[in-house]
Amino acid sequence: MNELLMEENDRLQKQVSHLVYENGYVRQQVHNICMRSLTASIGGPSGPTVLNFVRAEMLSSGYQIRLCEGGGSMIHIVDHLDLDAWSLPKVLWPLYESPKILAQKMTIAALQHIKQIAQEVNGDICYGEGRQPAFLRTFSQRLRDSMTL
Repeated sequence: MNELLMEENDRLQKQVSHLVYENGYVRQQVHNICMRSLTASIGGPSGPTVLNFVRAEMLSSGYQIRLCEGGGSMIHIVDHLDLDAWSLPKVLWPLYESPKILAQKMTIAALQHIKQIAQEVNGDICYGEGRQPAFLRTFSQRLRDSMTL
């Protein structure tokens, strides 16, 4: 029995070390990709800006908003959560080692919210009984901004 447990423990340790290696590689790749979209004031490169390269704003939520030529903007949703399982008790590690489903649920919810806002702006959705979500959203944002001053 002890021998089986030791073999299973060795197998799991090898798997964990492999995942740690892969996580470091992926983190380096993501860092290299997103680095150019950051401004110099928040840790991005401080070189001359290229005329054809439009910098984007990377939000702390993982959404990247990039202005398009001729107006409008493009929203990139980063579907990656880097939850730090190593700082938790070992019992909770499995909950944090596979955040893919959680990231997908957050991405789908964000896309549905963006779609609803676009439909409200275009007038595709008509609300009855005096409900005006776009107005309430704008009002709450203005109220929040005025309280932070």
